[in-house]
Amino acid sequence: QGLAVAFRAESFGVPHLNDVFAPHGFRLDGLRALAALHPRKWIWIESVERLLEKSERHAFMDLMRLVADDPSWRLILTCRDYQVEAVKSAMFGSVGLDFVPIATPRLTDPELNEVARQLPPLATPLGVPRLRELLRNLFFLEKAATLNWSPGAALPHDERSFREKVWRDAIRRDDQPAEGMPQKRS
Repeated sequence: QGLAVAFRAESFGVPHLNDVFAPHGFRLDGLRALAALHPRKWIWIESVERLLEKSERHAFMDLMRLVADDPSWRLILTCRDYQVEAVKSAMFGSVGLDFVPIATPRLTDPELNEVARQLPPLATPLGVPRLRELLRNLFFLEKAATLNWSPGAALPHDERSFREKVWRDAIRRDDQPAEGMPQKRS
């Protein structure tokens, strides 16, 4: 019952909003025209704390002002919990938008059981008590869903060994050594 668009925060590290929309084949006036017929509109921006690393973020600030001027828009920003205050002070002070942080709760046993049912490979790590506790965190669960959990393979036993597995298997991808790519990714 509305319009929803999603972006990665890095997309807004440019001088103008049209620079954000151009790769998708439209301009700001096109978004306004598309949105005009919808009484409810959402923009979801993933990992907004990454904009703190950019020297250029005028497009993001323009978006914030656009949302502040039109109450039919809702802006949903995801951010790591330890960066919330930095994002708030750097990006919300001058635009007049309300800032309502919502912490994502840890997953419950019934929710983890449903994950294991929907994604059978995750049943293996979810069956290990220490990993199960770690995978209650959505960030870690998302990373776990990208990993290979072959039967009989050694399982991480704590957060450190889990992070090492993520680094090796999902980021470096040591199983794809062509052209020295694991080292380049590292």
